[in-house]
Amino acid sequence: MEDKQRVLPLYAHNIEWHREAKWWSPSSKQEADARMDAQQRYEEEVEAAKATQRELQHTQKLRKQKEKEDSRLRREREKEERGRLKAVKAAEAAERKAHRERDKQARDAEKAVKMPQRGRRKASQVAAPSKKQKRGSATARSRRVVH
Repeated sequence: MEDKQRVLPLYAHNIEWHREAKWWSPSSKQEADARMDAQQRYEEEVEAAKATQRELQHTQKLRKQKEKEDSRLRREREKEERGRLKAVKAAEAAERKAHRERDKQARDAEKAVKMPQRGRRKASQVAAPSKKQKRGSATARSRRVVH
């Protein structure tokens, strides 16, 4: 693996001036190498942290999708359960209604058997209108008053 050529981060305060040429001391080169290594380690740590963050986000996304799917399935199961219970209750209500209807028909049949054979029921006969007495002033005067 070949290393790219990089410019060493040398700083001007380490420069030793000897006439027109710039001379770098071996210690300044070591400092520059150390700074470059530190910078490279820092960039690798940042990249690793970014990769970890991306992995964490991906994991959280998958977890949320799974929770959403589980929630959807749970709601579907609950809906089916509610529908089943509703159908059971409706069947029970229909059975109770049919039972009440059968009981009513049986009671009505017993009443029809027990009725007298002489005709219509008395309750169904129309009552004859009663005669009203006319009481006027003449009627009150014609009565005898007992003392």
